[in-house]
Amino acid sequence: MLPRFALIRPDQPFTPAALALIALAFVLPGLAGHDLWKSHDAIGLGIVHEMARSGEFIVPRVAGLTWLNDPPLYHWLAAGFGNALQSLVEFHNAARLASGAFVLLAFWLIYRAGRQWGDRATGTAALLVLLGCVGLMVHAHEAVPELATLAALCGALTALPRAASDPLPAGIGFGAALGAAFLSSHWVPALALYVAVAGAHFACPEWRTRSGVLFMAISALIAGVMAALWPLALGSRSPDLFAAWWVAVVVPQGDFAGQLRYFTGAGSWFAWPAWPLALWTLWSQRRRWRDPRIFVPSLAVLLMLPGLAAWGMEQSVTLIPVLAPLSLLGALGVHALRRGAAAALDWFGLVTFAFFAGLVWLGWFAMMTGVPPRVASNFARAAPGFVPEFQLAPFAVAVALTLGWITLMFFTPYSTTRSVARWASGVVLLWGTFAMLWMPWADFQKSYRLVGLQLRSKMPVGASCVAQRGLGVPQAAALDYHADIRPQPFDIARPQACPLLLVQGHPRHEFDAPGRGWTKLADVGRPGDRSERYRLYRLTK
Repeated sequence: MLPRFALIRPDQPFTPAALALIALAFVLPGLAGHDLWKSHDAIGLGIVHEMARSGEFIVPRVAGLTWLNDPPLYHWLAAGFGNALQSLVEFHNAARLASGAFVLLAFWLIYRAGRQWGDRATGTAALLVLLGCVGLMVHAHEAVPELATLAALCGALTALPRAASDPLPAGIGFGAALGAAFLSSHWVPALALYVAVAGAHFACPEWRTRSGVLFMAISALIAGVMAALWPLALGSRSPDLFAAWWVAVVVPQGDFAGQLRYFTGAGSWFAWPAWPLALWTLWSQRRRWRDPRIFVPSLAVLLMLPGLAAWGMEQSVTLIPVLAPLSLLGALGVHALRRGAAAALDWFGLVTFAFFAGLVWLGWFAMMTGVPPRVASNFARAAPGFVPEFQLAPFAVAVALTLGWITLMFFTPYSTTRSVARWASGVVLLWGTFAMLWMPWADFQKSYRLVGLQLRSKMPVGASCVAQRGLGVPQAAALDYHADIRPQPFDIARPQACPLLLVQGHPRHEFDAPGRGWTKLADVGRPGDRSERYRLYRLTK
């Protein structure tokens, strides 16, 4: 008999203590220790930095530009982290801890949802499936507001099992979670989940009661009040900004068919292995499709995808909220997974993560020793000027993660959740070793800190006006944060309005040179960057 404090038991690969450990091992590495990265991380931290600097929490701005794409709930919490901890770590590292808090909250809530919708093993599977989603690996460590939406939707799913038996507290919890989701990023995921629950009250006999009406009414009232808080505050501050935000919310964005194809294609890797497990759940439980546990998450996913294709942005980060219902649906089918399919996922994960983690270790060894020479030269060519240094603490963490993964691979007893447990541990291994061993090299070539400081050093003392052409929003956010450079748009009608002009262009071609009367002061870029160059010009006549 194993002792009570054992982290691994025969019936389940992870106890609650082990689940907490693997969640922390996934979230903490790479959350801090690097600068703002293009593009979502730089925009999110740019908004947070602007809020902390200006004290303006109603109208989100990045590098002086109004940003109405996302409601500001995530940025409020991130600004709180930044202000509270900036005396200990750099502001952007402190603010990014909000992402870790939301991800850990999402893990805890999806675990609770799985336990309430099934049993303890289902809760374990739900957490591990969500953690194992490939698309969450990098975005969980960036300043993206969709992480707050993910946590909110996981909380909403936690409240649903008590909808029929205890409608008042369940409705309050469900409505508050949906309201938080509305205040975090896009409105489509929260509305899709509410519509799916409303549909369940018609399609699912066990929810077709008077208590269901009370549940839906209370949740709609609370969610509506919470969702209206920020838009009303925005409208009271500026009716024009509210009108612009409303148009962006109501009017469909882009090509629906094209974006639906994009999300479908991106989801094939982004939501792996949640989506094949969810499909297996639907097939194995096809005769129980009116069970709310099957009906609600499946309909929510089916509504989210076309909704995001119509009103969302064509970027992978938009899919993060979809992982909440998809992971719960996939977890419900883990225990019914045939042994052959479970073994296939098990061995696929073993081979995949052993291979890629081996490459991470090989790359680190090549950077440290120069052997093998070809690998070392590839790293040096990608980040010219980078000088690797051995750091004991990150090395020790990477070794611990590797040994822990080997232990789980070869000494974990069989259970119904072992396949998803090993997959999730492989995700932890791959991201953790990358963050511990490659992060200095990656940050050296991705950071805009040196670019900003070089540009600032070339600007004349007392320069009060800088114009820009072609400067992207993430780049503007990074330059503003690192070097306090905040250029305004170039005025074609008044080209001489600003004596300085910053142009973002291609490294090999200077197509956007301003012409006669301008002298180049700087021509800088990130090390190894073959797509971006930043040129600073000064008006000489």
